Amino acid sequence: MFYEGPPTANGLPHNGHVLTRVIKDLFHDIRQCAATQWLEKPVGYSCLPVEVEVEKQLGIHGKEAIERYGVEPFIRKCLESVLNILKSGKT
Repeated sequence: MFYEGPPTANGLPHNGHVLTRVIKDLFHDIRQCAATQWLEKPVGYSCLPVEVEVEKQLGIHGKEAIERYGVEPFIRKCLESVLNILKSGKT
């Protein structure tokens, strides 16, 4: 099994993303030529960079500060941050 990812939800792809994709595809192609079964499993996005960015915007840090701010409002701010990045076309 080959686990792929995770790219960040609020960042641009970089050389590391390209390199891992090339290596993954190379192993995949070799295994396919050898007629062995190859299972790929994407693991989703890393949201930690989004949370860190929102913490910076709000001027808070850590779990306790997020709980004081409110978990639901913090989640909404994180979602807004990702949607703004998607709308701007920076991903």
